[in-house]
Amino acid sequence: MTTLTPFDVADYLDNEETIAEYLTAALEDEDPKMFLIAIENVTRARGMAKSMQEPQDLGLGGILKLCHSLGMNLCVKPAGKKTLALS
Repeated sequence: MTTLTPFDVADYLDNEETIAEYLTAALEDEDPKMFLIAIENVTRARGMAKSMQEPQDLGLGGILKLCHSLGMNLCVKPAGKKTLALS
């Protein structure tokens, strides 16, 4: 019998490039909750989840600070462009 383990995206968020692409894809979704879920997954992957409040309670300033603490910057680009900016 085959045993399956549950999929956890946090297991694959193991470097800055992957995290940046994951967060960028979440930002491109029309549902803003997707970005909040992605932020939660990244903080879990980095072992920070227990020490922070819920992302939806942070507001924009808190989200930006959290992203910076994760080593990420948010950027704005024209719609339809598939570029990625890392800092």
